[in-house]
Amino acid sequence: MTVAVRPGSPLPRHLQLSADKILMLPLRNALDVQSARELEKFVRRKEIDVVHAHMARDYSLASYAARRRETKFIVTRHVLFKLNRLHRHTLSRATRIIAVSEAVARELRASRIVSNDQIAVIHNGIDVERFSKTCVGLDREAFLRSHQLRVDDCLVGSIGE
Repeated sequence: MTVAVRPGSPLPRHLQLSADKILMLPLRNALDVQSARELEKFVRRKEIDVVHAHMARDYSLASYAARRRETKFIVTRHVLFKLNRLHRHTLSRATRIIAVSEAVARELRASRIVSNDQIAVIHNGIDVERFSKTCVGLDREAFLRSHQLRVDDCLVGSIGE
């Protein structure tokens, strides 16, 4: 595995990778041409077979980096937001799009950007049993009381960087 990350990202310290497997780039936004070029050179030099873009802001950079015919371009799509022209163009170049839910897959199919067989559903997974008894050091009931929630309320959390 090789990763491209922004400077200051905590990801490299959690991975057991040598320094030559980590590329630090500004990756400022979807139109960061300099980062796209550096990423493409890195992909070519390392003969990387698969480039995966996990976030929409990185789709176009990853697509550019994977433009060699033999490099596969994989995208994970998390949301149902309307696709802008850049995202539609970029996704049309994907070898495969991973949808994190059936709803996202339906939206992708309806957009007809790629063929149905290029869309795969892989649900985000959480071991709910691991978190069912305690929450942030409190037992569930104490947490619910402290936030004025009912026992049958559904709690949904999202942690990201």
